[in-house]
Order: sequence, then structure tokens, then C-alpha cells
Amino acid sequence: MLKYLSLLFCCLVLLTANVDVQAQSKIGHINSAELLSLMPSAKSAESSLTTFAKQKENQLQSELQALQNEANTFVQQVNAGGVTPAQQAEKQKYFQDKEMKLAQKEQQYQQEIAQKRESLLAPVLQKAQNAIESVAAENGYNFIIDTSMGSVLFADPSNDLMSQVKAKLGI
Repeated sequence: MLKYLSLLFCCLVLLTANVDVQAQSKIGHINSAELLSLMPSAKSAESSLTTFAKQKENQLQSELQALQNEANTFVQQVNAGGVTPAQQAEKQKYFQDKEMKLAQKEQQYQQEIAQKRESLLAPVLQKAQNAIESVAAENGYNFIIDTSMGSVLFADPSNDLMSQVKAKLGI
């Protein structure tokens, strides 16, 4: 019987200790999307990315326009009767190959844009992360929740770290 009472006492002590630990947890929140939109380095990165993406789009449009012009010229030749059926078949295959290459190039450009986005935004995201972690450590927060994800139903405004993180970043 004494064994069971000792075990029960130990369990109660552990449960009480667990409640104390949970009571000491401090949770804050921040809207990371809003923070990034306020950071000048993020705006600069987005501007560079937009310019890069526009260049790739212009290159692709230029090649597509050249292919369309070539196809229009060929259609005129066919309509004029100056092309044999064998030449038509050969040219049709040529245009299909060119279209496939352009589609592949478009995918390649999309990958390049994604890589560029990652390389431009990685330092900005790291800077924001460092500021958030610094503010959390300075104020004793155990957890920081990102409210930009849309799954937080309520967040006490007194635990919003936005102003402190903005101050840490100098914005």
C-alpha cells in the first residue's frame, strides 16, 4: 500500500511540475508577410526579380514571334502552290520541334526565375528570421506564431511582435 501511495505522490508531483512549465510558456505572434512587405531589401529583391522575369518573358516572346513569322511565310508559300506535300510534312515536323523547344525553354526560364527568387529572397528572409529570434529571446518568448498563414483564429494584440521586430530591423 505504501508503494502505491508513493507512486501516486510521484505522479502528482510530475503533473504539477508540468502545469508549472506550461504556465511559464510565452507565445507571441507576427505577420511575416506584412513584415516582408515593409522591408526595403524585400522590395528591392522583388523589383530585381520582376526585371529578370520580364527579360526572360521578352526573350521567349521574341522567339515565338520569329517562329510565327516563319510559319506565316510558309503558309503563304503553300497557298501559292510552291510547296510539295513532302516539303509540307517536313516543315510541319520542323515547326512542331520548334514549338516543343520553346515550351522546354519556357520551363527552363520558370526554373531560372524560381532560383533567382530564392537567391534574392534568402538573405532577406534570414534577416527577418534573425530579428524575430532576437526579439523573442530578448522578451522571453518560447514560441512565435506566424499569423500570415491564416490559421490563427485569435491572437492577443499585446503579444504582437511587429513593432519590436520593425525596430530591430530599423524600419
